[in-house]
Amino acid sequence: MSAAAWALKMLTPAWETGFNSWTVPQAQSGMPSHGSAAGSTAGVFGRGTCLLRLLMTKKMIITKTPFRISFFGGGTDYPIWYNKHGGKTISSTIDKYSYIVLKKLPNFFDYKFRIRYFYREEVKYTKQIKHPTIRNTFNYFKIKSGLDLLHFSDLPSMSGMASSSAFTVGLIKAISESNLSKKMKNSEISNLARYIEQQLNNENIGSQDQIATTYGGFNIIKYSPKESIKIKKINQKKILKKIQ
Repeated sequence: MSAAAWALKMLTPAWETGFNSWTVPQAQSGMPSHGSAAGSTAGVFGRGTCLLRLLMTKKMIITKTPFRISFFGGGTDYPIWYNKHGGKTISSTIDKYSYIVLKKLPNFFDYKFRIRYFYREEVKYTKQIKHPTIRNTFNYFKIKSGLDLLHFSDLPSMSGMASSSAFTVGLIKAISESNLSKKMKNSEISNLARYIEQQLNNENIGSQDQIATTYGGFNIIKYSPKESIKIKKINQKKILKKIQ
């Protein structure tokens, strides 16, 4: 097999994207697999951000958001560029993920927010949260009730595969699937992720990562002035046949 064919096999097929949910009764043990049936390829390749829902005594939300590889056009996805000149990127998500676990925190503690990522935070108010994305996202949704948040991932941070945007997208997805917010469409999730990272966090970051990790798949993303963004799915099967 050629190197190009091997690389394409590692990518997310355009037909393996979308949103899925599972309901697991309290008596059932174990975590659901990422797929609806045995032998499904859904567990092998990356999807867009999706939900794993566990219904127990109190609801627990688990989101699974893929990392991405960017091939062409990096830099043209920065608003300061494409709002003047337009831009285009080609990227694919992969079968490595960022996970967010979110549930209500019982009123047994002297803090309201327990947050665990690389560090552990236990605070009473959102303004005391040190992680900028978590703080700004909680403030955006005007969250007042106590929450327990856990993050872990298949890859280390600063990997260059959109780990920070996968975190942001997964957190927004978790909140949108809870009773803390209305359910959000993928376009709303990716737009809000860009707003939080670019405007509220004031990060010097482009727009492809939030879109890629939200929608999943092998995509061409076109950026036009006035924040007009279009996504075109690439048929990976056809490309793979041509190069094998």
